[in-house]
Amino acid sequence: MKLLKHSIIFLVIGILSGFIMQNSYGQEIDFTFKKVCQNEVIINNLSDAHAYLWKVKIDGSTDSYFTTSVNKPVFNFIGIAQGQLVEIELTAYDENYNEIGAVTKALELTYKPSILIRKTNTVVCSNEKNVTFTADIINGYAYEWEIIPPAGDNLDDIIANQYLPTNNELISDWKSVETVKEVLILLTVTSEMNNEMESCTFKYSNSVLIIPNKIPGDDDKPISIVRKASGSNLILCLNSNQESVIFDWGLNDHLVKSDTLPYHEYNDIELSSKYWLIIKDRTFSSCTTDTLFCDLTKSFEFDNETMQKAHPAISIFPNPASMILNINFEKTDGEQVQIKIKDQFGRMIWACEKNMPKHGDNIVIYPPEHIKGMCFIEFCIDNQFRTVKKIIFR
Repeated sequence: MKLLKHSIIFLVIGILSGFIMQNSYGQEIDFTFKKVCQNEVIINNLSDAHAYLWKVKIDGSTDSYFTTSVNKPVFNFIGIAQGQLVEIELTAYDENYNEIGAVTKALELTYKPSILIRKTNTVVCSNEKNVTFTADIINGYAYEWEIIPPAGDNLDDIIANQYLPTNNELISDWKSVETVKEVLILLTVTSEMNNEMESCTFKYSNSVLIIPNKIPGDDDKPISIVRKASGSNLILCLNSNQESVIFDWGLNDHLVKSDTLPYHEYNDIELSSKYWLIIKDRTFSSCTTDTLFCDLTKSFEFDNETMQKAHPAISIFPNPASMILNINFEKTDGEQVQIKIKDQFGRMIWACEKNMPKHGDNIVIYPPEHIKGMCFIEFCIDNQFRTVKKIIFR
């Protein structure tokens, strides 16, 4: 009888214990997603507990994260390829770190679209109009464009006009700038909101170089025009020194010559003809100056004496040369001459200044040993008249 009585007591205790265990360790644990972007997954509506163990399962591999009740994890799946199975398993614990429930949910990510900001190239010439940047069209996304200038620069000094962009295009006009600048074209792509979840935002960028396109030299007279009184030839010279450029010399509607030398000699001069020059940057060949026209009716007329004084005969020897170069000037008045040695691409290698001897004489220069191969020596007299000679250094 006593045994039966004890059995009944233990049975009641067991039933009560089971009831308590069910309430303590069988709680329903749940959570929802506030955002499910590939670059940011945010947890929401998390059931109350003292601590949580999160397990992220991706195609068989598992990563674990332990958080407390005040900390909700934010996951980043930017390296996860589309199509991979992603699951989040949550286990909740009480103050004694006894398990009180668990739940597992599959994650349907909104992946970052593969979008490129496109332009023909990554160079924009200053003064260039209607430069268009485009992005691949992705349905269900909104596009927002922004142009970010270099640090310390004002965007208004670089952009003349930024048209209201369409969904996937940005069109801008650029101002003339004095130096090369790098700007950032930023595109923000936002997905539509999915039910009560927040939308996903992804950013894309492309850097663009803005190349100065200012007309070289004096804006009123960028080109000096010299007509030989003794003949019918015409020499056009650029007034300013330009490095690493190509000169396209033209007549009327056709190109006469493309060269690295800042002057050209034409034959058969006619006042009605249009003589022009376009300067191209060798480093960024897509950038050119505006077309520079020469008005022959305002050209400079020189008699023979003036021509000989302005352009004295110059000879150099030896040629080929090594470390010593003799230069002979005829009929000079002691003017200052700038001597520049350039390679075959027009890049300056070495320069010096000398005073030309009066009445013609020799001067000697000592170019550095590293100069080798075919070069051009440019003589600029009194910052106005130029003569160029070809030489080989060995």
